[in-house]
Amino acid sequence: MRLRFLGTDSERGTCPTLYETDRGTIAVQGYKVADPQALADVRSLAEDEDVVEVPRELLRYADRERTSMSKFISDEEFDQLFVDFEHTAWKLEVRDRYAIPQERETLQRFLTTGDIGRDESDLETSWWHRNVVQSRKEGKIWQRVRVVTEPLSNYIRWEHAVTRYNNAAGEDIRWLPRDHSAVNQLPDLDFWLFDSKRLCILHFDENDEVTSFEVIDDPLIVAQHCQWRDIAWHYATPHDEYTPGAAKRFNT
Repeated sequence: MRLRFLGTDSERGTCPTLYETDRGTIAVQGYKVADPQALADVRSLAEDEDVVEVPRELLRYADRERTSMSKFISDEEFDQLFVDFEHTAWKLEVRDRYAIPQERETLQRFLTTGDIGRDESDLETSWWHRNVVQSRKEGKIWQRVRVVTEPLSNYIRWEHAVTRYNNAAGEDIRWLPRDHSAVNQLPDLDFWLFDSKRLCILHFDENDEVTSFEVIDDPLIVAQHCQWRDIAWHYATPHDEYTPGAAKRFNT
C-alpha cells in the first residue's frame, strides 16, 4: 500500500496528517488516544485497530473533490516545470541524504579525496545551471531552503561544498538547522512551489531515491505550502553566511 499526502495541521508542531491510499481509503496520522474513559466509549475496538485524535479542521482534506486536484507526472513533465514557470521556483528540502545515481561516483570521490567534482565550467555544461542562468536573464527567481541536521551528513557536506555554483548560476539557497524551533512548524517532505500557485511534492523510497512527482493545484493546499515557504525563508540563513555548527548559524 502507498500513501499520498493530502494535508496537515502545522500549528501544533507534531503535525497530524491525512493521507489517501492507493486502495481508495483514507489514512490518519494523529495523537494516540490512551485515556481509559475515552477508550471505554469506543465501539467494538478490534485488536488490530487503534484510535487517534486529530483537529476537526484536518478532515477538510478528505473532500474527494479536492483530492482529485492532483496528478503524478513523468520525469520529462517534471523537468518541463522548470522551463514553463512564470516568475518564481521555490523549494523546501528536508532530507539529509539523496540517492541520485549520477552523483554516486562524485560523492564517493569527495568522501575519499575531498574533490567536489564541480567547477565554473558547470555553468555552461550542466542543463540545470544553463536553465537557471537563462531564466535569471528573463527575470525569474530561484530560491531554496535546506533543512539540515548538524553535524552535516556526508551527502549534505558535499552539497554544501558545491552550492556556490548553484548560487553563481543565479539561485538563492539558504540553510536552516533542524534544531531551530521553526522547523517544528514545517512539514517533513520535499516540495517545489511554482509561481505560488502550483505545488509539486517529491516522493522518496526507503533508499532515499525519488519514486514519483505529484503536482497539486488545489488552492487550499497550495496556500498552506506557501505559508510554510514564508516561515522557512524568514528563518533560514543565506549560503554565504552559513557556517555549519557555528554559534550564530541561523536567524532568530
